[in-house]
Amino acid sequence: MKKNLVITAIVLILAVSLIAASSAVVGSAAEQMEYIETTLEGDASYAEGFTMHFTSTLEDELFWDVYVDAGSEADTNASYEYLFGSQDSSKYYSDDGTDYSGLDFAFLEEYGIEGDLDDLGDEENLALYGYFLDPVKELAQQTEAGESNTATVALKDYCDYFPISAAFRYDEGDYTYSLGTEATTEFLSSYFRVPVPDDYLIDITVTKDSDGNITEIGLFRNIEVELSADAADSGEDTAYYDMLNGPYAVSAVTDEGCYFAFTSFYGDVYDLTSAGGYGIYLLEYDINEEEHELTFTGLSLVYEMDYPAAEVLDLGVSADKSLLYLAAKEGDYITLTVIDAASCGIIQKLEAAPASGSAAENEYAGNLTVLDDLLVLQSAQGLTAVYYDEASGGYASTFCPMSEDDFYYCFGLWEYMDFMYKDGLLAIAKSDGYSYDEITLIICSEDGVVYRGLYTSSFDSAAAYRSGQHMIKSLELE
Repeated sequence: MKKNLVITAIVLILAVSLIAASSAVVGSAAEQMEYIETTLEGDASYAEGFTMHFTSTLEDELFWDVYVDAGSEADTNASYEYLFGSQDSSKYYSDDGTDYSGLDFAFLEEYGIEGDLDDLGDEENLALYGYFLDPVKELAQQTEAGESNTATVALKDYCDYFPISAAFRYDEGDYTYSLGTEATTEFLSSYFRVPVPDDYLIDITVTKDSDGNITEIGLFRNIEVELSADAADSGEDTAYYDMLNGPYAVSAVTDEGCYFAFTSFYGDVYDLTSAGGYGIYLLEYDINEEEHELTFTGLSLVYEMDYPAAEVLDLGVSADKSLLYLAAKEGDYITLTVIDAASCGIIQKLEAAPASGSAAENEYAGNLTVLDDLLVLQSAQGLTAVYYDEASGGYASTFCPMSEDDFYYCFGLWEYMDFMYKDGLLAIAKSDGYSYDEITLIICSEDGVVYRGLYTSSFDSAAAYRSGQHMIKSLELE
């Protein structure tokens, strides 16, 4: 017994010694942390005056709070602490306050559907594709095991109006009010009754495995396209297979209700006469706080637009929910219209960026990021910073042209990203947040990208402690 106690004591002493030793090594490296700047493009002097504030962690035990003054001589001010077990580390993690309120509304489906019969019959897909259950089953009976079979049907044979699918969510404080697909779709279907053209064709594909089980169902639109002379001579098929693309809604929720509009990015805008026309709609509702119930009370077109002369790209709302921001393609420009949410009157309209082609042809068109004191509008040719100018008493904008390569560096799959506009310069800081403790800073002006730099932690190359990944957990520009 005594021998066991002695052994246990020795083990504990060794464990404490090892923890103390490793803590001392890591602590030494943590105290010396700094971020090193590498200029990848342009002039680093443009970055001076911008500060990146971010947090990071190693193994969710060691946490840093870091400020880096950007520029070629990057200055790092970092503090750190150890937090174990149940100790609160929430302050080190990003809390962007994102409000997920909004309306998810699509005609047919943005990307079509692929799956088995169970996928076709779930609540959301059934609202869109329930009409196709019978032809799918008929086609399945004609399909041999291990084979795939396709049949073309006219949508008009199964429904007079385009099917829709919609769901609504409203975040209020700590509670989320939501209406699922069935209830929201039923309410909106009475307003949006869009006739199906006779020539709207759907290709249905059924695939079976070697045992005869249905493994895949595909529903795609079949349209005829006009081929070039060279393509026609080569004998290419004129049938073009596309997803079941219809317009989908962009939305913004205020105290008045849910405003939404249809963008044509993924497909044609249909005849919306039944709902009053094209533009911004207001979906109104009542809330019973005691029962935590939300009930729709009405829908109306509150801001009319002349389509296709004006095409909606995106819709945003100010932090205090008093203003709507409408991005639209109008002629040769992408416009940004500031609208009073209560009256739906126009406060100001800006020609924010050049535009080319239709909204559907602009891969980057219309993405709108709304920050407390800045709006950033993406277009096919660059970024536009929109801000309130105290001197003029109105909104102003700066367009920053970009190449395709610039867009790649700005809009990859980044977990953390922030924008800041100052003295004619738009700064973009970004990090993937997962596998690297590094940040990219991009500075743009009216002349385009004037600086792109990489900021890497000295701790990343330290041999002191490499048992885990050092990861960024929040990021903002100051």
